[in-house]
Amino acid sequence: FEEKMVNSPWVAITSALPKVTLQSPPFTVTTKCPSKVTVGTPFTLTLCLHNHTNILQEVGLAINDSTDSTSGFVIAGDKSGTVWALPNSVLDVKYCLMAISTGMLALPDVRLTVGSATLFTPPSARHLYVLPSPYPTS
Repeated sequence: FEEKMVNSPWVAITSALPKVTLQSPPFTVTTKCPSKVTVGTPFTLTLCLHNHTNILQEVGLAINDSTDSTSGFVIAGDKSGTVWALPNSVLDVKYCLMAISTGMLALPDVRLTVGSATLFTPPSARHLYVLPSPYPTS
């Protein structure tokens, strides 16, 4: 510690702080999807898997296939599976969804498993606005 008093009623104490080394996460996920869609029109939900490591990563994927009436979406294709993310690369995984109800809807949860870690889609990417169809249905 260093104490300084130079003709002042105040006392200044300086202390060296320990060095902190921050590491970037080895694996990150971002999502891409439209902010609004029309009911009955298919759209793409893209997960961008960023592998920041120097090793091949096995990634388990599972999208919530909720069949209850609160889901609001129909999912086309495989609901779960495994992909491999190459070292220091970005892998895009795409899901085709279609809204079956209108309003502000929560997207289905996507669970990713990388090694022993389990990740979920970011909360900021979980909602979108579904517009009613401009054409009457018969």
